[in-house]
Amino acid sequence: MTALKPVVGGEVTGVLSKTYLPNLICAHPFCDKPVESIHHIFGRPPGQESDSWFVRLQFIDEDGTAHVETPLPHATGLCGSGTTGHHGDVEEHRAWIRYQNGQYVWYERNQNDPANTPLMDQFDYVGPLNPQPGAREATPKPPMPKDGEKKKRKKQIFSVSLPENEDMLHVEVPRKFEQLRTILEDPARPRSKGYTLATVLDLALLQARDDV
Repeated sequence: MTALKPVVGGEVTGVLSKTYLPNLICAHPFCDKPVESIHHIFGRPPGQESDSWFVRLQFIDEDGTAHVETPLPHATGLCGSGTTGHHGDVEEHRAWIRYQNGQYVWYERNQNDPANTPLMDQFDYVGPLNPQPGAREATPKPPMPKDGEKKKRKKQIFSVSLPENEDMLHVEVPRKFEQLRTILEDPARPRSKGYTLATVLDLALLQARDDV
């Protein structure tokens, strides 16, 4: 199994620059263990520069904006190997390193059912890599949260029935909701779908009051 790619879609190629001094402490936002292995976040790009620690990235944002970033460092030191520690977590899809707004961000898999959940909603935000690829030293890290400290909040399920074949509502409503999440939410601080829905309802109420 190979790690999930940090951007969905896009074209990645290696560049002539090769390596740099790796970080000394695991790049996981909370981990203070020494580096045991190097992880290529984009995998090894095809071509003669497949061993490069830099890539040339071309991709298109959700809003249709085209981006080209080069050279982009993408090799980072992690604790463990490809099957253990935090390196094992990304290789075995228990974690996902995503590239967002010019930085790499660590996500961890949650308890949502993968068979019925979009990929983006299968992972919870943890924080930016520390240090980022290409940097040698990490900034001071907070202690790793203990499992007992990760309290789960009770959730109340709110569902909406959407009839099929009636103006394609069962297709259009979920699609438009995801578009709203892209517009309203900060990728660096992802929140649950409930916050997006509450924001949309607040805006609708304000507009309704203005129209009265």
